[in-house]
Amino acid sequence: MSVLLCIISGRKREDVMMDKLVYNQSSFNGIVDSVDSYDDRLVYNQSSFDGIVDSLDSYDDKLVYNQSSFDGIVDSLDFYDDKLVYNQSSFDGIVESLNSYDCIVDTLNSYDGIVNSLDSVYGIIDSLNSYDCIVDSLNSYDVIGNSLNSFDDK
Repeated sequence: MSVLLCIISGRKREDVMMDKLVYNQSSFNGIVDSVDSYDDRLVYNQSSFDGIVDSLDSYDDKLVYNQSSFDGIVDSLDFYDDKLVYNQSSFDGIVESLNSYDCIVDTLNSYDGIVNSLDSVYGIIDSLNSYDCIVDSLNSYDVIGNSLNSFDDK
């Protein structure tokens, strides 16, 4: 049949075969191009997927960074709380020291009261001693008077 076609069309059999080869080659080239296009799509999709993975990794890094920042803030607040507690206990210690100082002052005031009482006692004793001296003087005077009376009697 192909020989008949070749005769009718006036073309040689080799030319028809060549046309078939060219057609088949172009079909093959089209298949190769399709495969290359598919490969390009795969590469593009892979790079898109890699981009998504990179974005997720970046997001994870941000989450980790934000978590560590948050932990840092919490640590700072804990440290601040510790300072507040320490300062409060220091303040309580100062208040206790002042209360102790007040107790010492009260004790010294009591001591001053005792000293004042003793001074009063000593004042009374001094007064009594002075009185004794006056009595002694009067007694001496009486003795002199008695002596003079005795002398007068003689």
